[in-house]
Amino acid sequence: MKQGRTLLACLLTAAAVVGGFFLPELVAAVQERTAQPVQVETGPVQLFSASALSLREKLMLMSTGSVEWVELECGRNLDEDAALATARAYATGFSRAAMDGLTVSAQNAVPYYNMFSDTGASFYIWECYFIAADGSSIWICLDDETGCLLQLSWVNGRQASDELSWAKRVYAARDYLMDVCAKALGTVYDGSSYAEEPSQNLALDEISGQVIYCHMLEPETDEVFDIPIWYNEVNFYFNMSP
Repeated sequence: MKQGRTLLACLLTAAAVVGGFFLPELVAAVQERTAQPVQVETGPVQLFSASALSLREKLMLMSTGSVEWVELECGRNLDEDAALATARAYATGFSRAAMDGLTVSAQNAVPYYNMFSDTGASFYIWECYFIAADGSSIWICLDDETGCLLQLSWVNGRQASDELSWAKRVYAARDYLMDVCAKALGTVYDGSSYAEEPSQNLALDEISGQVIYCHMLEPETDEVFDIPIWYNEVNFYFNMSP
């Protein structure tokens, strides 16, 4: 009996040695037969990790201009029709305030994902383009999440012949856009602003342009922050640099 047990142990040991020798190849063969294709995402990782930002934070980031834009096929919340309809409302309101109510025609809307490398912040936007009846162009940037206005530019294409009239248009455009932002932010705009160079005023005398900073008040904290407008004799840029 003892000899039988010894023989059985020897046989089991030999089987284990042989199995251990061939086991890696067997496992590899099984894995090769059952392996499934692995889906690899080739797009930027940031596209799936957009930061949760407030509308105010987005406005402040957009005014810096230090951003990388990645063009997309579609937005996350707004589709092209919704983006164009929302932007058209802003363009029409701007036209009534600063362009004597000229008709504006939509050209296109392009979705982007923008990344601010300095802060690591990121969010989705829409760029929408319009042409006015006088040939001037309006470019509007929307927040894809909320549909709120982030930036607007008006390129007139020709120098204003009447400085006083142009100055009134700048004031009217400023007030309309600041009111739009105040409603979206839940803040207060009291009409106050200051120029980057106090010696200059809205009667434009230089083609190089200047910046005016519009005060926005946060009622709950009494905090004041600024939204910039850059303009010259032919162009107007809200919350952005040329």
